[in-house]
Amino acid sequence: MSAMHPFPDLDIEPWDPAVLVSMWGDHVVICPPRRLDVESTEILIDAAALAVETGSTVMIDLDPTTPSGELIPLGLPTGSRTDVRSDAGPVTVLGPGVVRLRTRDSYWTIDLTHSRMVRTDAAVDPSFVTSDRWTQIRAIWASCAMVRALTVDGSYLTTRTAWTASHDSDVGRRHRALRPARR
Repeated sequence: MSAMHPFPDLDIEPWDPAVLVSMWGDHVVICPPRRLDVESTEILIDAAALAVETGSTVMIDLDPTTPSGELIPLGLPTGSRTDVRSDAGPVTVLGPGVVRLRTRDSYWTIDLTHSRMVRTDAAVDPSFVTSDRWTQIRAIWASCAMVRALTVDGSYLTTRTAWTASHDSDVGRRHRALRPARR
């Protein structure tokens, strides 16, 4: 069983397309499947946005070798309920496993399937980003006050932008692929 899941003793098939959502202390932990299609990417974004909207701190666990419980203390503290009001846009899905977060002064293109991201001044098509521009990441923390990514070398990339989903997303239509982790 992969250490990516918050509960290593779960019996989860490697082909399972479900986005796993669980609580770890005060954090909502989201573990994407190994391969994301567009629908499961949208579900992941919506689940994180809904949790952030309720005041939770969310960790998206992208590290297949470290248990979620070891990553959580490395991220954002819980209990930060200061809303960020900005002109930043919602997280948008660009394709299977690839999303864009618009911040106040840059764009974060995040490839969830390959655990990497790139920051740019303008929105870019990820297919035109060269491999040396991507930064490998282990996890992403999101709250109503900021988004932080932990890189594989232990540094942090942080922006004061709330993680939100577009208002026209249809969470109800996609709820079937979102399920709580079961023991």
